[in-house]
Amino acid sequence: MASSEEMKFNKFLVLVKEQAGKQGKCFFLDDSEGNEADLGELLVQNLSGWLIDEADKAEFEANWKTGDDPGERFDDQYIYVVWQQNANGTVTVQFCESL
Repeated sequence: MASSEEMKFNKFLVLVKEQAGKQGKCFFLDDSEGNEADLGELLVQNLSGWLIDEADKAEFEANWKTGDDPGERFDDQYIYVVWQQNANGTVTVQFCESL
């Protein structure tokens, strides 16, 4: 059974993936980059990973799921996710090339 923290983080990860989907892309998590906060229902933090075009998802995922290096072809799609919370409490994410 998932812990409370895992469930809160998974909700945040769903938010990140939904934002990627709005751009026709898929987000694949690599690592946490700090700036962690528990916002009640969400456990948020800056992330790093790959923002892959939907058309390339199967090719990328085949390597990523086995733990293999995704390959140089995807190096330029490695990004950072930075979260923000506005005055109304709404959490948003931005995809950035650097922190």
